[in-house]
Amino acid sequence: MKPNEKGAKKTYTKEQFNQFYGKELGAKMWKKAGAKAAKEGKKAAPKKPAGPEKRPDPTVPAGTKGAGKTYTKEQFVAFYGKEQAAKMWQKGGKLLAKKEGPKKAAKAPAGPEKRQDPTVKKGEKGFGKTYTKEQFDKFYGAKDAKALWKKAGKAAAKAAPAKKAKDGKKAKKEAVEKRADPTVQKGQKGFGKTYTKDQFVDFYGAKAAAKLWKKSAPAPAKKAKDGKKEKKAKEVEKRPDPTFKPDQKGAKKTYTKEEFVAFYGKEAANKLWKEAAKLVPKKKEKDGKKKKDDKKKDGKKKEDKPKKEKKPRDPPQLEEVTMTIKRAEGQSLGWERNPKNQRIVSVDAESPAATAGLAKGMRIAKIDGKDVKTDDDVKEALKAAGAEFAIVMTKKVEKPKEETKKE
Repeated sequence: MKPNEKGAKKTYTKEQFNQFYGKELGAKMWKKAGAKAAKEGKKAAPKKPAGPEKRPDPTVPAGTKGAGKTYTKEQFVAFYGKEQAAKMWQKGGKLLAKKEGPKKAAKAPAGPEKRQDPTVKKGEKGFGKTYTKEQFDKFYGAKDAKALWKKAGKAAAKAAPAKKAKDGKKAKKEAVEKRADPTVQKGQKGFGKTYTKDQFVDFYGAKAAAKLWKKSAPAPAKKAKDGKKEKKAKEVEKRPDPTFKPDQKGAKKTYTKEEFVAFYGKEAANKLWKEAAKLVPKKKEKDGKKKKDDKKKDGKKKEDKPKKEKKPRDPPQLEEVTMTIKRAEGQSLGWERNPKNQRIVSVDAESPAATAGLAKGMRIAKIDGKDVKTDDDVKEALKAAGAEFAIVMTKKVEKPKEETKKE
């Protein structure tokens, strides 16, 4: 904002910067605002008296509209009722504590540095007492005080105990490597005892110690059998929140079961976790995996045999045969035919059809000089025909087999 713009003098907290600009940009803007305030020489405004405590609504899922908004206990009671509000207020407190984390106590301002006088030896009066640099200058003079102050700093650094880590854990000392003496055999006194490189040098001398130190180096760790790699730690399963609608902001975000329990409580979280499983898409098979080719006994892959091209069949050769059928009045012809293609299916023995020479597989072409193709054509032709009539049949002509001779 420009100095003459409306709201230019208004100030905001770091959380408000992050909410408005996002975490990454908010951090940059906060830093920029601090530098500007320092440049202008503005003093920090006195803190306003803290208002009533506010907490977030635990029923509003993270990422949705109003998720970061906070409310007073009175607003909780007005919205949920006294009994339900007490539970919600408690849950909101846990959610806020988890978000903010434990608050660190403010450190007291450090006074001027003090150091021991290096001229006072252990056992003498005043040993252990510390003095500021100004006191060194007054007592020894600027020139001598400078050298003694430096000497006192080195002594203090050497005597200082190891600093504790931030999380309360003691800082680990750098372990000096030790190795077993390769000249000491199993069963001898001192076998298994380890020594530093300096101890090797003190005992054997620099040249011999270098060889023995190298010889005593531990063997490299053995690799897993069959070249199997160590299994990676399983990733923690995450699932989407089923209470979100598909088009809602944050619908695609996933959470662990612990996060479900922390937000919804154990009972509700178990139900929602099961529902969320239905929303997780099934994993597809990884691309690039192909079916394994069949292998021959000798380990070689089977060669793809070229497919034989099917030769088109020659159309069947048909032959027309004219026969004469004689039948008595009212006598059956003694055949059974297919009404669709007029092909003879069967012929009764000693029937007029069998006597004429009709056989299974033949097809009726003409009856008494008339072409017949359909079932109705055959029926009409047979009615019109007399006791004796000519019939033309078609039959397949078999190809003669090729004669072969063995030599």
